[in-house]
Amino acid sequence: MEHFQEQVLGFLWRQWSALGVAGPSQSVDRWMLDPEALLLATTSLGRDPRLFDEVLDWLNTNGQFINLQRLQNLRYRACLEAPMLLRHEGGADGKPPSESNANRRLKAVSVEAPQDYSA
Repeated sequence: MEHFQEQVLGFLWRQWSALGVAGPSQSVDRWMLDPEALLLATTSLGRDPRLFDEVLDWLNTNGQFINLQRLQNLRYRACLEAPMLLRHEGGADGKPPSESNANRRLKAVSVEAPQDYSA
């Protein structure tokens, strides 16, 4: 089981590194990145405080590129609980986010009731 967790964590680091996160891995994967799915996978499977810190920093800078409706749909379809990261209310430094900061918007995604997306 520990080997599996190491492989998952390595995959997450490679994917985030491809998006510009500073980390121990360089991306060699040859497929398209899916930032919304990556964010959900990281909050569900990535039990690495350093990775979480780097992702928070990335969100502070690039959070406007996350499609919040798609993020919510993926979370609902995957039956995921509201991940801790998506409830984060402040920046990595603990200060409240500005109105333009994506973390404030991500918090709203995690507290809304699931809607029926089966259409």
